[in-house]
Amino acid sequence: MNSIAVLPFKNMSSDKEDEYFSDGITEEIINALCKFDGLDVISRTSSFAFKNKDTDIREIGKQLNINFILEGSVRRSGAMVRITAQLIKAEDGFHAWSQKWDRELKDIFILQDEIAQLIAESISLTITPASVSEQKTISNTHAFEYYLKGLQLLNSFDHHRANDIIGYFEQSIAIDSAFEKSYLGLCDAYTWLSSVGHVNPMEAHQKVEGYIAHLLTLNPNIPEVYNLVAGKNFWIEWDMHKALENINISLRLKPNFAEAYIYRGLIHIVLGCIDEAFASFFHAERLNPFDPITTYCIGYLYHLTDNNIKAQEFIEKNEKSADLWSAHYLAYVEILCKNGYFEKAWKVISEKETAPSLVSIVPYVKVLYSAYKGDIAKAKEQLLQVEEVIMDNLEQSAPFLPTISKLYLLTGLKDKALDYFEMAIKYRSTPILFALVDSTLDELRSEPRFQEAIDGLPFYLPAPNSSIETKKYRKATLNEKMIKDIKDKLTSVMEGRKPYLNPRLSSPELAELIHIPTNQLSQYLNEHLGKNFYDYVNAYRLKEFQSLKVNPKYEHLSILGLALESGFNSKTTFNSFFKREMGVTPSEFYRKSEE
Repeated sequence: MNSIAVLPFKNMSSDKEDEYFSDGITEEIINALCKFDGLDVISRTSSFAFKNKDTDIREIGKQLNINFILEGSVRRSGAMVRITAQLIKAEDGFHAWSQKWDRELKDIFILQDEIAQLIAESISLTITPASVSEQKTISNTHAFEYYLKGLQLLNSFDHHRANDIIGYFEQSIAIDSAFEKSYLGLCDAYTWLSSVGHVNPMEAHQKVEGYIAHLLTLNPNIPEVYNLVAGKNFWIEWDMHKALENINISLRLKPNFAEAYIYRGLIHIVLGCIDEAFASFFHAERLNPFDPITTYCIGYLYHLTDNNIKAQEFIEKNEKSADLWSAHYLAYVEILCKNGYFEKAWKVISEKETAPSLVSIVPYVKVLYSAYKGDIAKAKEQLLQVEEVIMDNLEQSAPFLPTISKLYLLTGLKDKALDYFEMAIKYRSTPILFALVDSTLDELRSEPRFQEAIDGLPFYLPAPNSSIETKKYRKATLNEKMIKDIKDKLTSVMEGRKPYLNPRLSSPELAELIHIPTNQLSQYLNEHLGKNFYDYVNAYRLKEFQSLKVNPKYEHLSILGLALESGFNSKTTFNSFFKREMGVTPSEFYRKSEE
């Protein structure tokens, strides 16, 4: 797979405050490239991490694990804009081409598509747009400028400028009521501002609903709209199959939409499709390696499936790159406790407990800490105090009900745990969506009350004509004989038939080879080997690669050629897995071994 990052274009205008304009043009070029199939495009968050940094192109290529880099500049003068761009090979810093365009600002969207098409053709003739471009001349350039100003503030995540963010987008729409991008900006702004408590969630939801309906009348082919609709299907309606349908439309229109891959991963978790969820999250990570939400989601999924060593690895990556938020705070402390790092867990609790965004979750985290440390009496005492607050306002406390259920389970009170589990479903508490695969609830799974509650959830019903695996990821169903049988069959097939040499090998195909259901294979790999499907298969591919590397028969092949011969489906996948397992890139590893 070919891959590219677009670095923030330099502002060459006479007015230094025009940086919002050059940043906006960069983002528009990224969005245009994201619609090409066969080209991995690094998302804005990760590309902009290198803004104003004098980092060598080759180093950026290594950190982002990409083939190409686009850099350039923007100069605006009145109604005219000049864009220069250089396409660079990340491996050696060699300039593939450079070009300059002078256009009227009203033609900027047409120009960005032209630039994207030229880049794609320069990289590979097999790269094609996933959807037909509908970009047109801008009817009023002032609307575009207000949009870019709103976008710059939105990307700064400065909630103190909330009125300015909304104001810029609204000014853009007041000038041009058909300007789609400003409606999308308002959707993102209200969604974010409601999540951090600066806008009433109900008010935000109503506004976003209205903007979505209007956008669909303006243009039915906007990928971001289907991503927003999928979010509504997921979080509010609990209609997972409709959410999956809409997220797939979004990805069909924009194949490199990292945020949509995160949603697809979350949907797959709820449906019990663990391998598919990991695949979506890891794809999002390739597109946006510096994004804290993505690393959190990967760590959280490892945590749900009780692989807490890997969970800590990813959650700590996230902790270094962003402040903790409540869900991350709770998960991080629990993972540290499960891994026996009580001193470190208490340090995290103490350092963050006064943060305004975490105050509400601190009492729950302290109960969690006491329970895992074995001080059950103290945990019960703390839990009673928490319960008093909960019962005063059940509707407002709904998000915390699944946590209360877990805390009662940790203190040995199953009936109370079941009471709160049932209550969480009644009040539609969001965390309950992940109950199907949450390993911390395993003790409850044999309880009739638990089974009755879980079977009543709408998203466990199979979707008609669905091509995804929707079987429940049930725990505690593999006895010792079954485990040994799966292990023996897997070893025999993997070492004998080498199915991993097929780069498109999937978990259902491997399960079929050893004649077991896909969910049993997932359960065996996750619970008994501590790996997801892709890590398990890629470990065999890496071993094959190392074997071929010392075989004279293959000495004519490059490192990439050997990787593809070993079953890896792309340079990106190979380099990522090799570096994760070996600590260095393949070229660095073999250069050092030859010295």
